[in-house]
Amino acid sequence: DGAAHPAVLLVPGCEAPLISARAALYVRVAERLKKEGFTAAILAWPGSGMGDPACRTAMAPAALGRTVAGALGQLRALASVDPARLHLAGWAWGGRGVLEVVMAPKRLPGLVSAIAFYPPCPEAKTWKSEVTLQLFLAEKDAVAPPAACRAWAERSDGPGPVVITRYVGV
Repeated sequence: DGAAHPAVLLVPGCEAPLISARAALYVRVAERLKKEGFTAAILAWPGSGMGDPACRTAMAPAALGRTVAGALGQLRALASVDPARLHLAGWAWGGRGVLEVVMAPKRLPGLVSAIAFYPPCPEAKTWKSEVTLQLFLAEKDAVAPPAACRAWAERSDGPGPVVITRYVGV
């Protein structure tokens, strides 16, 4: 249609984003976003597809954050994308990469919001962000304990809000 659209970069966890059993999830989410008027892309980051926990050692959190930031920069450069309306969504270790981008000292141009589903959170220390962040946490998650994410979120010094949705019983 020639118009510039808001964009969402989807960052899968440790499963192969286009060939694993969960690949259909990312494709469905991307298709749904496109129907809603977004440009959507799925990031196959180095190490994704190795499975958990091997992929966590393939790429350190800071390096994953830089990879996510680079991919978002490439998405922002597309003519079909409104560079002032960028969003991130990450699952598990991909969600950790999203958190690295959100808490980076310098906000990425155009990044408005981020979502992380069941991410392993960083150490609880003071951090700042202008980006709105939504965390989805499973209370019984043994891989990414929600208490660590709540402690990390509580150390946010804003101004971007951090919203937590807890899933009790899972």
